[in-house]
Amino acid sequence: MEHIVSTLYQDPDIKVEKNIHLTATGSNSRKREIDIFISKNDTVKTIVECKNYNKIIDVQLIDAFFGKLHDINIPTERGVIVSVKGFTDGAIERATKANIKTLALTGLSDDRLSIKSDNALQFIIFLLPSVVSMSVHYKNPVPNV
Repeated sequence: MEHIVSTLYQDPDIKVEKNIHLTATGSNSRKREIDIFISKNDTVKTIVECKNYNKIIDVQLIDAFFGKLHDINIPTERGVIVSVKGFTDGAIERATKANIKTLALTGLSDDRLSIKSDNALQFIIFLLPSVVSMSVHYKNPVPNV
């Protein structure tokens, strides 16, 4: 899923790093894993948490992401959490209250995941920190022509 999300940010001026570890604020050794770290000119733009779980994301995972952002001193409005199964109403409410963006990439089967990674959303998302919520649903495969 990190590959799909990172393709949304393909641009020469944007640096996308996957699966990096940042030291927690006030700690010399404790690290926090970041799924996707997006920056431009060495300035943090967005931190993306990818959840490829077999269940809908609930409020507890939003709270955990909120804590991670706080722990590495990243403003919550720079946080995006992505799920392949979607979010409960409570999770969306909590994310909205915390200024965390939600992105649901539902309906992508394993075989269609790699296909859609090449053309997912066919646009570059530069302003994702201003998006409150987004959903993408793929129900039926497109027949080969």
